[in-house]
Amino acid sequence: MDDKRGIESESPDLSEAERFLLELLWTEGASTVRELLPLIEQRGRRWAYTTAATLLNRLKAKGFVETDDGPGNALVFRPARSRQDVLRDQVRALADRFGERSPSALVLSLVEPGTFNRHELQRLKQLLERLDDSQPEEGAS
Repeated sequence: MDDKRGIESESPDLSEAERFLLELLWTEGASTVRELLPLIEQRGRRWAYTTAATLLNRLKAKGFVETDDGPGNALVFRPARSRQDVLRDQVRALADRFGERSPSALVLSLVEPGTFNRHELQRLKQLLERLDDSQPEEGAS
């Protein structure tokens, strides 16, 4: 039986700067480098055009962003994957780095008393119920 998680967890690592740019694209939507520069500066960073372009091209090479032709010769960068997909794959990759075949040990380490507020606990309960309902009954064929 193929372990789908093993394939998905081979998601390329993201540097802090790459995560920052990807988060910006998820928040602001498809953008050119020139459109992103003032947004980057508003968030307290001063990057040269070439720095932002290099990081975006790295994200493209890693499969996190795609490009479309924009005005003139500008490329418009947009996320190729959803925030949820990237988060899931990064958590699985982190679990793999710690020798876990499943992210459950990592998740359980986060679920300690006082970690979640009441609303977050309710959301977690709902998710667990949905996951439990989607599993086949034990002993059923």
